[in-house]
Amino acid sequence: MMSLFSNQKTPWPLLLVTLVLMQASWAVAAPVRWISNPDEAKLIQAEKKKPAVIFFFNEQARPAMQMQTETMANSEVTARLGDFVCAAIDQAAHPDMAGTYKLVKVPTVVFLDAEGKEIDRAVGNKPASEFVRYLDRISSAFRTKAVDSEISPFKVAAVDILTAQTDTISTNLAFYAADAKQVFIVGDFNDWRVDATPMNKAENGFWNITLHLASGIYEYMYLVDGETYQPDPTNPFKKQNRYGGANSVLLIGNPRVSPVVTGNSVMFRLYEPNASEISVAGSFNNWAAFTMFRNEKDPAEWGVRYDNVPAGTYQYKFIIDGVWTMDPENYTPGYDSNNTMNSSFTIK
Repeated sequence: MMSLFSNQKTPWPLLLVTLVLMQASWAVAAPVRWISNPDEAKLIQAEKKKPAVIFFFNEQARPAMQMQTETMANSEVTARLGDFVCAAIDQAAHPDMAGTYKLVKVPTVVFLDAEGKEIDRAVGNKPASEFVRYLDRISSAFRTKAVDSEISPFKVAAVDILTAQTDTISTNLAFYAADAKQVFIVGDFNDWRVDATPMNKAENGFWNITLHLASGIYEYMYLVDGETYQPDPTNPFKKQNRYGGANSVLLIGNPRVSPVVTGNSVMFRLYEPNASEISVAGSFNNWAAFTMFRNEKDPAEWGVRYDNVPAGTYQYKFIIDGVWTMDPENYTPGYDSNNTMNSSFTIK
């Protein structure tokens, strides 16, 4: 799949179409130069003495590709990115760099000051309407020299999740920890800031909070007394994290999830632009792999339908070029007899 950040050569017909689309998107701003080499980005930033944007992506992650093609190409965003040195780093190609910045997930955007010090970050797929808030407050802080002062704006998340907006949905969460002295909720919605969103303790031992979130998918955990991260025990939706555990997941509005169950039929879908062969296997067919097919209209997407599945709960995995993999857009994990985590679905 060709991307804005690819070093591959683009066929001339596709290049012409791309340039026309780019010209329309950047009607009020020049195209942004995205640097894919971390060392080159450091040298340019040192020379220009400008703040920097590091966009960590992965071509196998649909949210990262959506943020690339939608948010980063938005005219309001590109108009503001002219104030920054911009680097687009493939997390899979630069795991050491991803480890240095302790990435929770991709996409993640790390913002650096003119000296290369991290001052802010945006975790998860941010729509353009939200992402401009990050850029605006950084530009404002540099103009007012508030970056390193006591009035630095970066002690809180850029997006207000505690106040209702016209495009948000209210979500009430409660967590029982009667002996805890302090509980914070941390997640994609506040960029995993450990002290950004405290919860309120009730007399019954529950800690409560109401979040106002735009439609989408958000991973989160509870941080108890500044030491222990715990998933939400009342939330069945989870996703495996890089530390061997699982984050809780909020599904707000009507986001895309997988698979799609209709009656006794199951449609499996997977976003995987670089694979040569994909199949799916599960307990619904005694783990016998069967082939998935590319979408002719979108070759990055694969799919297949399986019919006549009896009522019940089943586990499955994708086999991507021989590697068994959980469904990245499934948030209902199950465990087999060996305590191995798989993706699951239910036929009612």
